[in-house]
Amino acid sequence: MKNINDDIIKQLISWRTFKTNQHLAANQLKLSDKDASQELLNELISHRFKKYTTSELSDLIKAHDANLGWSITYARLDLESKYYKQLGKRAQMEHAAELEDVSTGVIKLNDDNGNTTSISEFKWIIVNKVDSFYEISCFLKSI
Repeated sequence: MKNINDDIIKQLISWRTFKTNQHLAANQLKLSDKDASQELLNELISHRFKKYTTSELSDLIKAHDANLGWSITYARLDLESKYYKQLGKRAQMEHAAELEDVSTGVIKLNDDNGNTTSISEFKWIIVNKVDSFYEISCFLKSI
């Protein structure tokens, strides 16, 4: 379906199921309700409502069809899935860019028995970044 008239869109966006999923999408994707509404409408029209004619869709909306309600819910979940998938790829690239080598001489570590281990190579890896805080791990290689 490519064209949906304004009356059908008005009926759809006034439906409680649509409003609920619009608000949930706005919260999850950190968008305004207006932007979330537009994204949800785009997803519904381009994907979930393809199999319906304009008259069928109008009748289903008027009848508050349960399957149509689930289509709205799954369209929201599709949006969230795409968002987090994109976010995951970006985070993975940022993480790879944050790996950093550090080499500064030899570190000597003593265990409880008095044995000494010399460490000559080590790598600091930023494991997690939340806001401006870093979780850092150090990987050591003994001599």
